[in-house]
Amino acid sequence: NNTQDRYNSIKRALEGSVILPPVELYKIKDEYYVVDGHHRISAGKEMGQEYVDAQIIEYLPAKDSPENTLYLRKFNFEQKMDTGEVFLSRPSGYDRLIWQIDLHQQYLANKMKREVSIKDAAHDWFYSIYQPVIQKIEEEKLT
Repeated sequence: NNTQDRYNSIKRALEGSVILPPVELYKIKDEYYVVDGHHRISAGKEMGQEYVDAQIIEYLPAKDSPENTLYLRKFNFEQKMDTGEVFLSRPSGYDRLIWQIDLHQQYLANKMKREVSIKDAAHDWFYSIYQPVIQKIEEEKLT
């Protein structure tokens, strides 16, 4: 069987630490679809591989679609701030977070007596403020 032969060939390559080409994925909202690389992904999973190199083509929803406004705000926030994922229920919440991160940037600049990039401020905010709050909410079962 040609498919099984291909799969076994990929497994042998992975076992021999051969670097394979990246898989190709489409990303639509928060879902990923494999275009090329099904065997590489399956073989990697079977062998306990946690990560795989991927080439991702992201399709963004139409801007004027009300149901996609929240997703687009989230996407733009994450691109600008380069943080981990931040989930909010209202699109306007991302504007408020940007304002909070701007204030955090000013605080850090005053504290460190030097310029702080917005991305550095966002990372500090994410790990020192956002994640601890989310952790507390989950611990107290307030979700």
